Amino acid sequence: MDYGSRRVEEKSPCGRFVRYSDVLGEGAFKEVYLGFDQVQNIEIAWNQISFHGEDGKALLKTPEKLFSEAVLLQSLNHERVMKCLSYWFDSEAKTLNMITELFPSGSLTKYMLKSNNGTGIDLGNIKNWGRQILEGLSFLHGQNPKIIHRDIKCDNIFVQSGGKQVKLGDFGLAIRLMEGDFVTEVKGTPQFMAPELYDDGYR
Repeated sequence: MDYGSRRVEEKSPCGRFVRYSDVLGEGAFKEVYLGFDQVQNIEIAWNQISFHGEDGKALLKTPEKLFSEAVLLQSLNHERVMKCLSYWFDSEAKTLNMITELFPSGSLTKYMLKSNNGTGIDLGNIKNWGRQILEGLSFLHGQNPKIIHRDIKCDNIFVQSGGKQVKLGDFGLAIRLMEGDFVTEVKGTPQFMAPELYDDGYR
């Protein structure tokens, strides 16, 4: 396989996916790299979560939480929800690797910053994004048990097709709820919470 000028830094255990050195995004524990799916012949996002230091060691004590996002995403199949193609834990490197579809335009936040040339965002685009986000949420809330994302914001919504389509991503805080149950734990980004949750948890 010809990868052009890119150097392969890592391969998945099955050999299907390769990781390049190109960093697409990063956080406190997570780095997202450009990768390639040798079966479908498409570029992918290689998400790598590191479990080092005291915080990382604490997370390793609850292995069920490590895989919760990947397991959840793999169980879902909807055009408004990010796809997870594979995941595994590298016990030697202490990293969780998750392969997801690639969004070259990035998050809705990044897309709007790049697209806003001083004239503002087109109202038609905003309506279209809103409808698609609601379609994704309707699908999640219609599952049994229902799925609550708990961190809907532009940073966690990803753009496809030149801004015409969006998908929900970053399900790290998502939970399943049986009918009649309620969310009792305050999670998510305070600025994007429902007012009643924000008031109760952050007074």
